[in-house]
Amino acid sequence: MATLGDPGSAPRPPPDQRQPKEDLLTYWQRILALRGVKIDDNWIDPTTILLLTWVDRRNFDPDGHYIDPHLGDLAPMLRDRGLRVVYVPRILHTIPYPEAIDRLLQSGETFLFLELLLTEVDWQTCQQQAQAFQPCLNPEDAIAGVPTYRLTQEHLEQTRNTLAFTLTYGACIASLATRNMQPRQIIHTCEGHSWEQALAWSVRHYLPHTAIVGYDNGNFSRLALCLYPAAHELGLRPLPDRIVAGGSLFQHLLIAEGFPKEKVVRGCALRHAYLWADPAAVKAHPPCRLRILVATSIGLGDSVELVSKAVQAFGADPNVTVMIKCHPLVDWGQVARYARIPASQTQIQVVNTPISQLLPTVDILLYTYTLVCYEALQYGVKPIFVRSENFLNLNPLEAAPDIHWVATTPTDLQARVQQISQMPPPATQAWQDRATEVLEAALHPVSPACLDAFLIGRDGVKQQ
Repeated sequence: MATLGDPGSAPRPPPDQRQPKEDLLTYWQRILALRGVKIDDNWIDPTTILLLTWVDRRNFDPDGHYIDPHLGDLAPMLRDRGLRVVYVPRILHTIPYPEAIDRLLQSGETFLFLELLLTEVDWQTCQQQAQAFQPCLNPEDAIAGVPTYRLTQEHLEQTRNTLAFTLTYGACIASLATRNMQPRQIIHTCEGHSWEQALAWSVRHYLPHTAIVGYDNGNFSRLALCLYPAAHELGLRPLPDRIVAGGSLFQHLLIAEGFPKEKVVRGCALRHAYLWADPAAVKAHPPCRLRILVATSIGLGDSVELVSKAVQAFGADPNVTVMIKCHPLVDWGQVARYARIPASQTQIQVVNTPISQLLPTVDILLYTYTLVCYEALQYGVKPIFVRSENFLNLNPLEAAPDIHWVATTPTDLQARVQQISQMPPPATQAWQDRATEVLEAALHPVSPACLDAFLIGRDGVKQQ
C-alpha cells in the first residue's frame, strides 16, 4: 500500500499527457491507440495520392472542417479527377498533439499517421544514427576571421533531434513497402529541407513506382541556399521527380539556380487562391492616419529586430498606427519580452486578424522573409524590406527591385515612408501596374487546368 511520501502515491498525469520517461514515439502511439486509430492496409492503392502537410489550429474552420493552409484546394481538385487522397499530417508544436489528433479525426478527412509505421527499434536506431553523426571539422575554420568551429559544433548538437526525426522517413517508407501499400504519388511542400531528401531517397529505394512531387512553398530568395542543389550535387542529392512552382517567376528562378529544367513546371498558387477570388480586390477606404503593417518571419531573432526598428521609427508618431502581425509559429510573448514596447505607445497594436483581412486596411508593409510582400501587391500596399543587421537578408521580392523599397535603420524607415507618402498619382498608378504584373508571375491564379502540373503519368519519372 502506498503511503504519504511514497513515490507510488504521486498522482499519475492525465492519460493525454506525456508520462515520465515516456519517449515521444511511445507517447504518440499511445495517444493514437487511446482513440482507436489504426492503419488500414486498404487505404492506399495505385490511385492514391499522399499529401504530406503540416497541422496546427489553422487547419480547421470554426465548424471543425479540415482546411489546408499549405496545399489549399489541391485535395478536392484531385478527387474531381477520380483520385483517392490521403493526408499525411505532421503536427506542429503550436498545438497539443492530443488536440490535433482529436480535431483531425472529427474532420471527416482520411489521414495516415507516420507514427504508426514506426517500431521502437526504428526509433532507437534513428536516434543512435543521429548521435553517431560526427562530420570532420577543422578547429581552425573561420569566416572573415571569425572562428566557426565551436559554432558549428553547437549547431550540430542542437539539431541532432531533427536529424533523428528526418531519418525516420526511411523506416516509414520501408514499412509502407512491406505492407504492399504503394501510392501513385506523394506530394509535399518543398523548401529544400533535409527531410525532403530523406523522403525522396526512401521512396525511390522502397517504392520505385511511386512518383514524388514537391510543391514550392514560396521561398523566392536566392539566399535560401538549402533549396538549390549545387552543380556537383546533381545526380547525387535526392530530388523530387518534379517541382511545381506557384508561378513562372519562381519556376525561372529554380532553373537559373541549378535545378534541371525538365524537373520544374509552373502550377498555381494554392495557398493564395483568395487573392484572385475577387479580381477587383477593392482596397478599403484609407483612414486619415497612416497604417503600417509589420509582418514578421518565422524566426524569433528576425522578428524582434523588425518589431524593434518599427517601434523606434514610428512608435512616437501620433499620425501613424503600427499593426504587428507575427508569423503563426512565432510567440508574441517572446518577441515582446525583447522588443520592449513602451506602454505609452498606444498606437502600436498586436493583431491576430488573418492577413487577407488586414491587407485591405493598411497602406505600407514592413517585412523580412515572408510571402506577405507579394500578397500586399494585390491591395496597393507598398512593401518595404527591412534589412537585418545580424542575419542573412532573405528578400522574397529581390527579383522585382522596382516595386519595393529597402531600409535598414529606423531613420531609413522614416525616410522611405515619407517618400512613399509623397508619390504623385501617375507614379502610384505606374507602380500598381508593375506590381500586378509581378504578382501574376509569382502567384499564378488557381484553376482546374493547373492540376496537370501536379500529376505524373502512370509510369512516373524514374531515377536510379
